[in-house]
Amino acid sequence: MTEIGKGSRRVCLRLPDSRLCVKRYRDDDGVGETVKREIARFRFDRRRSTCAQEYDYIRSLAAKLPPEVFAVFPETMELRDDPVHGWHLVESLVLNGDGSVPERFSRTCRAADADTRQRLLCAFRDLAHAFEAAAVRFYDPQNVLVQWEGGPFEGAFRLRIVDFEPASRAFLPVDLLCPALRRMKLRRRVRRYLWQHVAAKYNPLPWRERAAWDAIIAEKGPGMGLSGCRAFLENKLVNDIFYEGLFNGKPCIVKCSSRAPESIENEYELASRMHAADPVHFPDVYAFSPGPMAFVVVEKIAGGRSLETEPADGFGDDLVAIVDALHGANVVHRDILPSNFLVAPDGHLRLIDFQFAVDMAVKKVDPWLLRRPAYHFLVFAAAMGPKGAWWDDAAFVDFLFPFLRGRIASRIGRLRFEIPFSPIVRIRLGLLAGCMKIQRMFTRPGSRKRQSIDRRLERFSWSSSS
Repeated sequence: MTEIGKGSRRVCLRLPDSRLCVKRYRDDDGVGETVKREIARFRFDRRRSTCAQEYDYIRSLAAKLPPEVFAVFPETMELRDDPVHGWHLVESLVLNGDGSVPERFSRTCRAADADTRQRLLCAFRDLAHAFEAAAVRFYDPQNVLVQWEGGPFEGAFRLRIVDFEPASRAFLPVDLLCPALRRMKLRRRVRRYLWQHVAAKYNPLPWRERAAWDAIIAEKGPGMGLSGCRAFLENKLVNDIFYEGLFNGKPCIVKCSSRAPESIENEYELASRMHAADPVHFPDVYAFSPGPMAFVVVEKIAGGRSLETEPADGFGDDLVAIVDALHGANVVHRDILPSNFLVAPDGHLRLIDFQFAVDMAVKKVDPWLLRRPAYHFLVFAAAMGPKGAWWDDAAFVDFLFPFLRGRIASRIGRLRFEIPFSPIVRIRLGLLAGCMKIQRMFTRPGSRKRQSIDRRLERFSWSSSS
């Protein structure tokens, strides 16, 4: 037999001339004394053997999980005993179509292009949600593999799990008695795994909230013209979840929020006004559903490349036209960031995300944002003046894209929206800036976190110099 995988306690061996493999405890060589004693005690113990526990637990999951979810496990699995190696598993071998061994999800995701990476993350999120809904004791997301129809990145893919240890090594395994703890632990492990190994921010919704949104979209969507909706991003602080699908045959994005439902209505009203004024530089808004759990259906920009990755020098005319359209419609966007400028298929820029924009005629501010003054400075490109926070779209475009200076100077100050803050809030914001400077001293130069801190501090220093 040839070795195809080895963990801290078990080894996987491939049977020659067969589509089967054997999974059993390792030999005593090359392991620590604690693990060696554990292997010696559990190798022949039917109740405590990890192989026997995996076999029994996976069999119990067959009645709890949908067939498409249960298919992540090997197709066949048998538990056998051996006088030398103890209890072991004989199961079907999981290989790619070309016979190669599948890679771990994290490594595959990092090597994939943007579109494939997005599909991999969506599949992983759906699997995590299915496990969470069934309260599965799956705490090792690093054991998820990606199996391809052909070779790596050839054809369709499936997520597979070939190493599953349901037993906790905790002294008191409380999660056995409490499904809520199992769900919480699984969600925490998945979030930490994706953050550390896949470098993709992921903060999943609790499964009940996810199920509630799925039910709302399934109930209201067809009557509004929605079809084929699939979740692709969850819990982005303000918005609970994003879906992508079709609206009367046209690609669309569905933004859902129960945290700030008024911001969803605000986006529908102001984004519709801007699209009517300038359909070239502002996406269309198709539909809106009000209520405590509100959602808006907006046009999906094909490609979706932002000015974070594209050179902005070639879009000077579009940026000037966007600023002029905002001023002409009496709207302050308040979220002028490179990530909100997308390159449309026709080659023009389009400005998205009007959730916290302001109609200067009424100057209404979303209550969710008013309760979080620090969020204005850390996420929204706001500057702090003598009285409070202020926004000027032309000023921020001028600041972010220096090559435009001189072309939009006359627009600066034409529309300026301010929110006064109390002295206590200003002190809190000053302390926040001081904490970021201290944090910068202990952050490795060149890291993403260091770059994010520098950008935030630039806003503070720029606002004070202004």
